[in-house]
Amino acid sequence: MATQGPFRTLEELAASLASAGVSATDQRILLNLALPSIALQSKSADDIDIPIGASKIGGAPDLPPDFPWPTRGPTTVGDMSLAGIQDLIAQMKARTFAKGYFTEQNYIDGIARSQRELDAKTDLYHAPAPLTFVMQLDLEALATVQPVDPDLPQRGRMLLFYDMIARPWFARDKDKRPLFQIVHDTTPKAKLERRTAPDPGYPLVNFSDDDPRDVPFLRNHMPAARFMPVFTHTLPDNKTQPMFSRSYAVGKDVPQQTWNEDTPAHLGASNRLLGWPELIQNDMRIELAARDQKQELPTSSVAAYTAAVERLAFEAEKWVLLLQ
Repeated sequence: MATQGPFRTLEELAASLASAGVSATDQRILLNLALPSIALQSKSADDIDIPIGASKIGGAPDLPPDFPWPTRGPTTVGDMSLAGIQDLIAQMKARTFAKGYFTEQNYIDGIARSQRELDAKTDLYHAPAPLTFVMQLDLEALATVQPVDPDLPQRGRMLLFYDMIARPWFARDKDKRPLFQIVHDTTPKAKLERRTAPDPGYPLVNFSDDDPRDVPFLRNHMPAARFMPVFTHTLPDNKTQPMFSRSYAVGKDVPQQTWNEDTPAHLGASNRLLGWPELIQNDMRIELAARDQKQELPTSSVAAYTAAVERLAFEAEKWVLLLQ
């Protein structure tokens, strides 16, 4: 039995855990927590070579002719990044960087480049702007891989549009204005057209002037890649709510720690539909449960945070990962 995924059955998952030294008792606990998922492995491709309506990330979306391009209104969500640019300009004007790091010409060029960025983004954040197309998922095709949730539609496409320049952390800003959109479109593929994105006002991919790669600026879309879906079971890591109190909060590794590091269930693809997330920081289910309950998560001590995690466990279980 290979230790590397995919783990299409719980028996395959159990065998993999056993090969990583996880005890039989811990295997039973973990198998009860396992969640089905579709890993979305990606392979770079020219957009023209990706069929209309197919699952992909980047490139241009496939939309019905009368579909209005998703936008967001003016927002202050980018003001923190603007302040960071202003601070960088002030440091360069004061020549505060270590000697030998910047030449005088570097300072001059850096100030001019940063000022152009500041001007462009100030105008962009404080006016309506188009959202960036991130990905589309062919739900009908994904359902043939293996259904993972009966509530997930099995017709049409799910498309994600997001502000890739301001890059907000949450769905809405402090004035409740939406900052990204998820669209479920059931238009037949024969009626779709590949839509060129409007200019977002600033390059999405911005290579420096002295970058040796011969890559043009990508103003209105990200590089395209085809998604290859693979069904697999996933397990929670040490910061997820079910594992937090028994491991992370007390300074211990979860039983599957070595397995998590050496045998990724996501097959090298962090992109996934449903299942357990691959955490970057804390468990978003806890973050969302705290927001639902209008509570501030205490971060002053591990003990206080652990108590909050346990208190919010019931609310956290109501949240399910849709897409990573």
